[in-house]
Amino acid sequence: MKLKIKLADILIIVAVLSLAGALFFLPRLWQRPGGEAVVEVGGEVVERIALDGPDGEIEVSAGELHFVLERRGGAVAMREIDCPDRVCMRTGFVRDTGESIVCLPNRVIVRVEGARVGEVDIVAG
Repeated sequence: MKLKIKLADILIIVAVLSLAGALFFLPRLWQRPGGEAVVEVGGEVVERIALDGPDGEIEVSAGELHFVLERRGGAVAMREIDCPDRVCMRTGFVRDTGESIVCLPNRVIVRVEGARVGEVDIVAG
């Protein structure tokens, strides 16, 4: 049995692949780079870190808890923290508004928020 591929088959395959590519890349167009990382421990904000600052390590202390964040290229990652599973350290760098790093055992959340005052989200007129 010989398989015949028609022009319509090729067009359908191209259309499906194009739609799949668009659905993969379009959400990335709406993501905005964040302006700052908000560090919460136990529900209380303990630090705000500007993501456009100089690259390097940032030590954060909240009571007896101490941990180290790394800021690089407009993103932030958890580098050192004392917890049993270290899932938060494997999260990697977060940079887009809405992304977060969570350490459940220590009740630490590092959440990326949009830029502060001065940046326009939308102009209505």
